[in-house]
This record gives sequence, C-alpha cells and structure tokens, in this order.
Amino acid sequence: PRHLAAFAGVPMFVFHGERDRNCPFALTRDLVTDLRAAGAQLEFVTDPDTGHEAMGPAGQARLHRWLRALLGLPDPS
Repeated sequence: PRHLAAFAGVPMFVFHGERDRNCPFALTRDLVTDLRAAGAQLEFVTDPDTGHEAMGPAGQARLHRWLRALLGLPDPS
C-alpha cells in the first residue's frame, strides 16, 4: 500500500484479457482493487475471451471515450 499511495488521483486505463496465461487475470484484478483503494482514478476494462493480445475494437472504443473524457473533449457518438 505505501508504494501505491503515489498513484492517488492519477488517472489510469487498464485492459486485461481474462484468458491471459502470461499474466494471470487475478493478479491484475487485485492490483486494480488496491490502486482504487489508494485513490487512483482507474478505468478497468476486461474481455472474457481475450488472452495476452491487444484489445479488440470494443476495448479500443472504451479507451478512446476515456481519453476524450480525460481531456474534456466531446464524445462524437
């Protein structure tokens, strides 16, 4: 927790595929919980059908909406 305190107020976007065999999903889920408890402003996006690859179009759309909101830009949809 003392190392996570530095992330208080920091906006973050985290994507993780639930079928990831390189980095277990549970580790990321627990880290996200701890970061939120430390005050990080965290958007956590998961995909139950994705492993250790880049996020698909739905995840990318979420990232773009999050970035627009972070920058105060209007949502084009």
